[in-house]
Amino acid sequence: MMFSGLAAALAAVFVACSSPAAPAELRGQPPVASAAVPANSGLVCNVDRRGPGAASAPQTYRYVSTTQVGTTWAGQPVGQGILVAGNTQYVAYYDASRRLVVKSRVGAASWVTKVLDTSVGWDSHNYVTMELDARGNLHVAGNMHVSNLNYYITSAPGNVATLTRVPTLVNAKLESAVTYPQFLKSASGELFFMFRNGGSGNGSNYVYRFVTATGSWQLVTSGALLDGQGQSSAYSRAPIAGPDGYFHMVWMWRDTPDVATNHSLSYARTKDFVHWQNAMGADLNLPLTRQSPTMVDPAAVGSGLSNSIVRLGFDGAKRPVISYTRYDAARGNQLFLARADNLGTWHRAQVTRWSGVFPVTGTGSIQFPFSAGTAQPAANSTLQLSYSCLGKGRTIVLDETSLQVKSDTRSVSPLVGKPVLPVLRNDPQLVTNKASTTAGKSLYILQWRSMPLNNDKPRAVIPPAEPLLILEYKSD
Repeated sequence: MMFSGLAAALAAVFVACSSPAAPAELRGQPPVASAAVPANSGLVCNVDRRGPGAASAPQTYRYVSTTQVGTTWAGQPVGQGILVAGNTQYVAYYDASRRLVVKSRVGAASWVTKVLDTSVGWDSHNYVTMELDARGNLHVAGNMHVSNLNYYITSAPGNVATLTRVPTLVNAKLESAVTYPQFLKSASGELFFMFRNGGSGNGSNYVYRFVTATGSWQLVTSGALLDGQGQSSAYSRAPIAGPDGYFHMVWMWRDTPDVATNHSLSYARTKDFVHWQNAMGADLNLPLTRQSPTMVDPAAVGSGLSNSIVRLGFDGAKRPVISYTRYDAARGNQLFLARADNLGTWHRAQVTRWSGVFPVTGTGSIQFPFSAGTAQPAANSTLQLSYSCLGKGRTIVLDETSLQVKSDTRSVSPLVGKPVLPVLRNDPQLVTNKASTTAGKSLYILQWRSMPLNNDKPRAVIPPAEPLLILEYKSD
C-alpha cells in the first residue's frame, strides 16, 4: 500500500481514469491515466481560492532509475499491477499480443517470466490484481468482466514460473460471472478475495478467506456480502484498513448498466468480514442490501453519482471521511465530503463551486473530466483533499471541525527529478497510465501509454505496443 499522504498527493498529480472499478491509490486496480479532457465537457473548474490555510508541502520523492519491463498492449487503458516485497518485484500486465504476463525479479537480476492462458479484449474493466499470502506464494486474478474465474497461484514462493490456473476456488456457479476481483490483507496478514458475481444492475458481492494451512479458499459467510436482490448491484470500493483496526467499505447501488442509475451512497465497517457495523456501531445483518441501515447520502437515481469517483479517508480523530462527486441543487457536478460524527451521524458538505455540467450517464468505461483523492489530516487542525478537474491537479484545505474550505489551489507534485525515458513515438492521442506501490523508502510507479478510453468498443486501427516502465523514486 502507498503511504496515505503520498496517496493523496499522487491522486492530484495523476488524473484518474474512470473505469467503473476502483482507483488511483490502490494497487491492483484500474490505472491512473493522464487523459485528455472529454470533448463534450461543459464543466468550468474552480479558480484559486487562497486563504490562511495554504496546502502543506508534500513529502518529496527523488527520481532514482527507470527499468523497462517489456512492451504492453496499447489499444485502451486497462489496469496492470506492480507489487514489491523486500527486494523482489512482481509485475502483471498484458503484453503486445494481449496475453496476461507475470514477471518477477530479485533486485536488479534478470526477469523471470510466466505467460498465462488468458488474453484481454476491448474492455477496460479487465484489470489484473495480485497479492502474496503468508507463505509468500503469489495469487493473481484478472481479465474478468462477467467472466469465468481467471485465478492463478504459485506452488513455490517467489517463483512466478510455477503459477498455475485454479479453475474453481469454492463454488463454480459463483465463479462463472466474475467482475472486480480484489485481494485484501488484514493487519495480521490474513488474505481475502472479494468479487462480484453477476452483471451491472443484477449482481452480488462475495468474500473468500484463504486458509494458509490447507492452501484453499472458503466463503467467509454463508452467502453474499452485498446483495442487489435481483434489482441492482453494489459498486464498492475495496475495503480500506483504517487507523482504528477496522476495514471500512463504501459503495453505491446501480439499477442498470447505465451509470446514471447509481444511487444511495452507503458505508459499513468490519474487523473480520463476518461481523459488520454501520457508522453508529449498530450490528448489521448479512447480506447488506438496499434496505440495510447504511446510508451516507440518499442520492436518488439521476443524482450524478459516479462509482469510479468515490474515495475513503480519515480525519485526525480516525473518523471516516468520504469524498465523492454528485450533482448540486442546480444540477451541476460538484465535489462533496461526507463524515460521520462521534455518534455515527453522517454530515455532508459541498467543497467545490464548479459551474457547468458533465452529464453522468452512459455505459461502458467512461472518461470523466474530474477525479477525487482521499481526505487526510494536515497541519493546524485542517484536512487536505486532492482532486483533479479538466486535467489539472488541485488541493483543497478545509477546517477539520466545520469542513469549511480555507483554500483551493494547484497541487505541488511530490516527485522530484526528471525521469529518463526511452524514445517514444509521437502520437498525441496516447494517454499515460500509472499504477504504484511503495516498499521501505522507495516509491515504484508502473507507467505505460495507451489510446484513451473508448467505451469498451474495438478500434479500427490497433496501435503498436508501448514500453512498460518502472520508475523508482526514494523519499528524502
